[in-house]
Amino acid sequence: MGNIFERGKTDGRRGLSVYVCDDDPQLRAVLQSQLFFLGHKSKLSASASAALAELGLVSAHYDVAIIDLQLPDLNGDKVISWLSESELPSVKNLPVLILTGQPDLLPPGALSASWKIKMLTKPYSTEDLDRCLYSLVGDGLGQLCRH
Repeated sequence: MGNIFERGKTDGRRGLSVYVCDDDPQLRAVLQSQLFFLGHKSKLSASASAALAELGLVSAHYDVAIIDLQLPDLNGDKVISWLSESELPSVKNLPVLILTGQPDLLPPGALSASWKIKMLTKPYSTEDLDRCLYSLVGDGLGQLCRH
């Protein structure tokens, strides 16, 4: 597989609708740029409460969510638990990419859940992000992701 900058935005794959929840404004801006470069649409939030409100809407549809593990109002693992336990069809099986600089804060067994969840540790490259996203939606390129 060539460098992502050599092969273009999407490599013939469809763009994803990605929900991003991270309290760091600089990281949100970088993620938004990376996702745009990769051909994806994104919606951003800075808090767990905003994420829960958005993802709880019946009309909301996302292909994958990127959740920071350390959020100021509620830890990301609590958001992920809510998603996995939800009765809403739009979120119950929503694939989640945990983005964190402190992977040791993830509760034991969190990555072995029955629904799709993977972790990408900071710092990461755009190519790492691309591989992890598509491994969550089924193309199997996610060897760099921990699951």
